[in-house]
Amino acid sequence: MESITKKKPGFQGVIEALEGQAELVERLYEIGLVPQETIHFKMRMMFNGPLVLSFRQATFALREEEAACIKV
Repeated sequence: MESITKKKPGFQGVIEALEGQAELVERLYEIGLVPQETIHFKMRMMFNGPLVLSFRQATFALREEEAACIKV
């Protein structure tokens, strides 16, 4: 299990866990990310910016520290 931030754009997989600072993990749950959900890493914004992720027909841009909590 590793962070989705270690994957390359185009990766698609299943969330195994959400781990990290409680506030960040809580935010991910609030937007609907949960273990066993399929997630697609669409792209990373320029200059090492946010990661663009999609799941359940929704697309989000998450900061590196937020995305690092997503273990796949």
